[in-house]
Amino acid sequence: MKTTKKNHLKNGFNNLKINKMKITIEKTIEETHELELPAYKKNSCHYYKILNETTSIVVCTLDKYEAISRSTAASALRLAPLESNKEEFIEKFNKIMQLLDDKG
Repeated sequence: MKTTKKNHLKNGFNNLKINKMKITIEKTIEETHELELPAYKKNSCHYYKILNETTSIVVCTLDKYEAISRSTAASALRLAPLESNKEEFIEKFNKIMQLLDDKG
């Protein structure tokens, strides 16, 4: 029997070895949480005090970029995934405030 190109391809697909591969699928989950205000959040160099639904205070402790400023609550929640507390925030706030005062 003469093998045609079409039959050869068809037989080739029938004899394919089935392989497996792993894939990762990211899902977005929306949840509602209540925060007791003021709430305190942090990341590696920012410490946030969330004052209300719209406003927070951020203390930046990054070397040569030290600052204290007003920010949004949304930024604090998006950029600072770690829990903090009042004592830690006050410690960082006072340290950076003193550093800024010394720079004059």
